[in-house]
Amino acid sequence: MAKVSIISEAINSTKIVKAKNVTSVLVSNHSLVATSFIFNGVVRNLPDKDTLVPVQPFQISDSGNHFDVVLNFNQQNNNLILDYTEIISTTKEC
Repeated sequence: MAKVSIISEAINSTKIVKAKNVTSVLVSNHSLVATSFIFNGVVRNLPDKDTLVPVQPFQISDSGNHFDVVLNFNQQNNNLILDYTEIISTTKEC
């Protein structure tokens, strides 16, 4: 059975995140301002955090299958949380 590493990272400014063998991605906006980012070449919009109505984060997974991602956070004043799971290689390199 494959092992995974759970990674959580605060995104506060412009940043590009590249990850391989990812099984799920979750991006949450904790700002009162709507924002956007680029996920594998496609612009994704996240609404602002609303204190009265729950806002759904951007979430993607492929039913346990793995995939590669490139996330481009291209705005200066982000207040995002990026969570993703990455498969840990169990083969030993010599």
